[in-house]
Amino acid sequence: MFRSFLLNWLSSQYGREVQSQIYEAAAEALRGAAGEGEDPSSLRADVGLVFARGAEYGSLLDRLEDVETTKGNGLKFTRGRHQKTRLAIIEAGRPDAVREGILALLQVFRPRRVVAAGFATALSPEIKRGALYIPSRLVSPDGEEIDAALGAPAPPGRETPQDPVRFETAPIVTVESLPAGPNERAELARKTGAALADTLTWQAVSVCREESAPCLVVKAVAAEYGDSPPTDLHRAAEIGRGSAARKFGALFGAITNRPSSLLDLYKVKERELETAETLADALVRIVAASAETSAPEIPDSAAPKTPNASQS
Repeated sequence: MFRSFLLNWLSSQYGREVQSQIYEAAAEALRGAAGEGEDPSSLRADVGLVFARGAEYGSLLDRLEDVETTKGNGLKFTRGRHQKTRLAIIEAGRPDAVREGILALLQVFRPRRVVAAGFATALSPEIKRGALYIPSRLVSPDGEEIDAALGAPAPPGRETPQDPVRFETAPIVTVESLPAGPNERAELARKTGAALADTLTWQAVSVCREESAPCLVVKAVAAEYGDSPPTDLHRAAEIGRGSAARKFGALFGAITNRPSSLLDLYKVKERELETAETLADALVRIVAASAETSAPEIPDSAAPKTPNASQS
C-alpha cells in the first residue's frame, strides 16, 4: 500500500511539469512501495536520516520495527519505527545523489528534523576509530565554510553515568573520494584545516539549510589516520565505484590473485560493523531525545518547490 500511494501522490503533485531528476528519482525509488487507500499522514516521519552507504546503518535497522524498503535510480528509501518514533531513511549511494535524496525525503516524508549520519575518516593521528563527532564547522571541497549548527536540536550531552555515549566536536570536510592513506589525509588536513573527512555532510547540510529543515550531523570514525588498505583492495574499490557488478568483479579478481586479501577484506568489514554498532547506539539515543522534545514541523513554505530547469 505504501508504494502505489507515493507514486500517485508524486504524480498528482507535479504531473508532466516535473522534469528534474530529483522527483523522477523519487518517483522511481518509491514506485510500488504500497497499495491504494493509504492515509497520507501515515507517511509522516518524526526523524529523517541520511546515509551514504548501507554499511553505515545496518545495525540501526536491526533495532527498528515495521521496516519497509524500496529503491531505484541510485536512491534507497527505508521507513521504520523505534518505539513510537517514526523514521525515514535515505541511502544516497553516490555524492551527487545526496541533494536529490534529501529533497525527496523532505517532500514525501516531511520529517520534523533531519540527521545526517554515517562514517568519517580521521585526518589527525589523535582521532581513534569508533569516536563519535558532531562537526563544529563544515568545509566544502572548494574551501567554502558554513556553520554546522543550523538551529539543530541539541544532541545528548557529553558522557554521564546514565548515558555512556560521548560526543566530540571537530571540523569536517566533504570530498568526492576519501583519502586512502596517511599522506593523503595529512595533505587534506593541511589544505582545509579539517580533522575529519566524509562524502555527504556538506551537501546534506546545504540542502537542509536551503529548505529551513533542522539538521544535526553525527559521524562515527571508521578509518583512522594511519589506516592504509592493501593496494589491490583499494584499486578494486576504485574500479568498482558506482557499479555493484564491477565492484564484485574487481574484488573477485583481487582475491583470486592474492587469497590473503580475503582476510584483509574481512578485517575491514569487521571494523565497519563495530563502528556501525557504535553509531547505532548514538542514533537511538538521539531518536529517543527527539521523541521527548518538541520541535516545529517543517512549514509548507519551506517544503521543496516544484523544480525548474536550473535545478535539473
